[in-house]
Amino acid sequence: MLTITRARSIVEYAENEYSSGKLIEYSFTPFESGGASSPLEALQALYIVIADYFKLSDSSSAKKNFDDYASSSQFVAMSLAMESTEVHSNAKRFSPEIIASIKSFITLDSFVSFLHTLDPISPDYWSKVYTRICLDFPVDSNKNTLQTAKKKPWWRFWCQS
Repeated sequence: MLTITRARSIVEYAENEYSSGKLIEYSFTPFESGGASSPLEALQALYIVIADYFKLSDSSSAKKNFDDYASSSQFVAMSLAMESTEVHSNAKRFSPEIIASIKSFITLDSFVSFLHTLDPISPDYWSKVYTRICLDFPVDSNKNTLQTAKKKPWWRFWCQS
């Protein structure tokens, strides 16, 4: 089950891997090492973290930080989807069902647009987010709220010299 806490853990591990400066040739690798069972679950975890960050963006500066984080995450989300569905040695590890799910998954831009239609303080916010990414909302996940929304933009991890 992909709870909010588990999604945070998966994405945080991937962020730390990217920030380490190591060459990462396959986008799923740091997510897999962080506990994601498939590229689809890695995408879902990333989207949950983005939704969590959106929920905490209650000021104009926080909204700007959210927009920067979501924009910076675009490359990672696109890479996960593309690399996991192309015909190369790593994609062959995944079942045709997982590849089909990733190909039909919503884009990050579409997901962010969807978030902007929601009221982050609504009691059904998380159930709507989970439904949008094709998951059942784990009831105990609603108890998990972030205390801070400080995220490192993904692009910083690739632009290191």
